[in-house]
Amino acid sequence: MATTSLVLALDARAQSIEHLQGNEGVALSNDGRYSVFNGTQGYYHTPDGTHQIPRYSNFISAARAISGDGQVVVGTGRGDQSQPSAFRWSLADGLIQLGTLGTDPRHESEAYGVSGDGSRIVGTSETDADVRTGFVWVQGATGGVAHNQQMYELEAGEANSPTVARAISDNGNVAVGRYRPNGSAVERAMRWDLTDIDGAGGLVGSALGDLTGGNGFSMACRRTARSSSAELPQGVGNIMHSAGGRVAPAALRAMSR
Repeated sequence: MATTSLVLALDARAQSIEHLQGNEGVALSNDGRYSVFNGTQGYYHTPDGTHQIPRYSNFISAARAISGDGQVVVGTGRGDQSQPSAFRWSLADGLIQLGTLGTDPRHESEAYGVSGDGSRIVGTSETDADVRTGFVWVQGATGGVAHNQQMYELEAGEANSPTVARAISDNGNVAVGRYRPNGSAVERAMRWDLTDIDGAGGLVGSALGDLTGGNGFSMACRRTARSSSAELPQGVGNIMHSAGGRVAPAALRAMSR
């Protein structure tokens, strides 16, 4: 499925955040002025007010991350076949379904991280081999999988080894996540160098190992923090920062978890 753009009409009235108290905060921009959180659906908070993240196919869109500049939100909704489907959303561009690494319209994808400028997104998707594989979606790229040229596979380099890309650096050049060697129950941390991804096709990552000499679990993911700082909007707690592994100043003063 190729990337599909769905520019939906958005309620132009920014909402007050008070009535959204109790929802879970998900991610914070570098300067702390923009945030996303989930409740009955995804919400995007700006200095001017709060906007609902549009639904597609009448299903809830759940936010997972926000770009460092605060302009792009990524997450997972439900596609036309009711399957999880990765999306990119901004006030400027509307809602874009990122598609999948596979060609079956029932295949699933989920987005977990986004670069500082919103041009690169990472997550995981089903492939035609029915293996969950990490991906990086690169805005405007033409060298990805044949049916979805903005989406590239992030592989483990071992047969039948599912991968998940969980976070991406602010400059978009490094992704981290995990893989399961030969489909086993053991999960291992992995890093992918995306510097030349535009023309490289799929990439094989580098395993980061673990602290037990090869017998334990490990996972690389974004740094998170819980915050109740007055600099954050009231009612937005449990804030996680996802851009480039840097926690925003307000979250740095909070208790990390």
